[in-house]
Amino acid sequence: MSFVLHLLLRLLFYCDTWILQDRFVGRYALKHRVASTCVICLALLFCASAAVFGQGTDLGTIRGTVTDSTGAVIPGAKVTVTDTLTNAPRETKTNSQGNYEMFGLKPGTYKVTITAAGMSTKETTDIVLSGSDTVSVDAVLKVSATQESVVVSMEAPAINTENQTISTVISSLEIIELPRDSRDVSPIGR
Repeated sequence: MSFVLHLLLRLLFYCDTWILQDRFVGRYALKHRVASTCVICLALLFCASAAVFGQGTDLGTIRGTVTDSTGAVIPGAKVTVTDTLTNAPRETKTNSQGNYEMFGLKPGTYKVTITAAGMSTKETTDIVLSGSDTVSVDAVLKVSATQESVVVSMEAPAINTENQTISTVISSLEIIELPRDSRDVSPIGR
């Protein structure tokens, strides 16, 4: 993208240099300069508008805050987000305010495991991400002399309180059953 912008700016420079060499006189020089500037500006606008398309995403986010039983934040806690379908784990740590965020997650069901030194382990399962959902999974860890584990299962998908995005996943059967004004289904399946 930057290469194209660089090329267009060089073209604008050469057009202005060419016109300034008095190849044309009077109003023709001004007409060509205005025309070349308009063409190059339109080309820049076209290239810039191509970057705007495709900004939407179907990748979700899991975020939360990790605290202890007194409400104090726990910085540096290890957070593991695991896709239950593929068992692919992704790890991060909480920041100095006890917050973590795992973005770029595909739609599916996830498990979040949070551990910290000297604290109990908290595991939250059945976290469902659909589309570009943002799900908040906060954890309260208890001080532990021995290692113990707490497992929490989410019963229903949580209400999205992070943003106003409404999203859903549509199956291939639902796409086929969509109303259409023709009986030809071949363009829809592609």
